[in-house]
Amino acid sequence: MKLLEKIKFLDEREIRLLDLPIVHYGTKKVENAKEKYIDFFPNKTFEEQVIEEIVNFIDDKYDSIYLLRSGLGEAYLVNFLIKNWCKKNNSKNPCFLNPKNPQKWWSIFSPLPMCFLNMNWQKLKVLQKSCYSIKNKKIYVFLPSKEIRAICQKYLTNPRPHTLSLLKFVDLDTSSISPINFSFDDLTIEKCRKFLQNKNIDINNFIFISPDALSISALSNDFWNKLEIQLRNLGYYIYQNSKELSISESVYLASCAKSVIALRSGFTEGISSVVEKMFVIYRNLKDPYIPADQVIAAYTLKKYPYVNSENIYEYNAEELSEDLIINSIIENLTKGED
Repeated sequence: MKLLEKIKFLDEREIRLLDLPIVHYGTKKVENAKEKYIDFFPNKTFEEQVIEEIVNFIDDKYDSIYLLRSGLGEAYLVNFLIKNWCKKNNSKNPCFLNPKNPQKWWSIFSPLPMCFLNMNWQKLKVLQKSCYSIKNKKIYVFLPSKEIRAICQKYLTNPRPHTLSLLKFVDLDTSSISPINFSFDDLTIEKCRKFLQNKNIDINNFIFISPDALSISALSNDFWNKLEIQLRNLGYYIYQNSKELSISESVYLASCAKSVIALRSGFTEGISSVVEKMFVIYRNLKDPYIPADQVIAAYTLKKYPYVNSENIYEYNAEELSEDLIINSIIENLTKGED
């Protein structure tokens, strides 16, 4: 506990003395405008306000709320350990809570019911603890902001498989990772098949390309253009991932593709166990900064649960030229073909 602490909450600030709020100030929304304010000795901390908002939203039948505040990659991995984590926490009727757009989440992989909260996810950065208790409910935060940064900072000097770091956070071991049972519903399958048909893409002979990522810098348009030309010359059709489809629909298309070629992102984690062959390109992580070689050491998909590591090819774009990466992709893509 710090003697004096300043907490950031969107456009507001909280000053705490021995963990007790003594002042709130900043700007907050009043009707359709923002107004400056200052409030001395507030009744509740910003954390308490957020937790109450969450609990008031959740159906009373749930006794435990697993808050997926983290990125796509961590949210995907937690599905493999959630049953044992719930057992450890004695959760009888748990649910996942997602503060983001449902189109952006792994509902297809979720063993728990999912609730989608219309809340600015930036608010959740104020949550410092990994567990809160309120109104006979438990809220487990996966992962608090400070934990995410602490894990990443350790990778600067001591990279280790990311899955092990997450297991350590919930105090479980590798025996706690279990398969995810999921399937694609008929509506998703039919929609995706018509989607490809409308784009004149052969579902039996296409390459799924995912060139975007939030956490690392993009590759040049020239790289993707040259790669697509070579792939088309080999007779493949191309689908480039877009916002036209939901996550579940994109996962289904990736599972149908001859191969996936992608810039490393949270999305690549969610398709790692369903694709036939996968080429993943890494760059330096932007925030916090981690060089690409250590990113690969910590986040290599080859060590993710239930993947075929022999069919995953990974490239460090900070060390290898774009032409060399393209040539290697083409060579390994056509390996074993008649």
